[in-house]
Amino acid sequence: SYTSSNARMISAYLRAYQVLGDPHFRALALGVLDLLYAERYKSGLGMARLVVEEEPRVFGLLEDQVAFVRALCDGFQSTGARRYLQRAEALVADLISGLGDSAGGGFYDRPQSSPKLGLLRMPYKPLETNLRASLVLSELFYLTGQPLYRNQSERALRFVLSTEAALPLASLGSAVDRLTRYPVHV
Repeated sequence: SYTSSNARMISAYLRAYQVLGDPHFRALALGVLDLLYAERYKSGLGMARLVVEEEPRVFGLLEDQVAFVRALCDGFQSTGARRYLQRAEALVADLISGLGDSAGGGFYDRPQSSPKLGLLRMPYKPLETNLRASLVLSELFYLTGQPLYRNQSERALRFVLSTEAALPLASLGSAVDRLTRYPVHV
């Protein structure tokens, strides 16, 4: 099973816990979150996409990194356990160093060290995933106060806005709103 799909399910279960208050949802989500982090995270490489024959494989895909950082932030917000926030920050450091475009902003879909067969020779920065990255980086900025995350969120947005491709307007609006509007704290 892919890391990004699992991470989205973790976030959904944690959201269900927040809405319904059923501790079973939270316990299940946190168990999977901890297990995936333990078996798939490697410092400097990020999250592996999957595990084959008990070995993590295909490290550093943007989709997996972004979805897992989101799940870690959700884990922190559901528990207050700092380990989830620390793990999110470590994973974002790998994301920025491994996938970030320091010249043009935004993030590539895979590490530059990936195999370069066929169309994989051409670097690609997916708009929708860059917008999700901007959202989660804004969230991490609000949780930590670290300006680096806000800066990276803004750079991803600037990249998306600089393209001539059709823009996913709903996602763009959400990312801009999240970056510019401080969240409500109760």
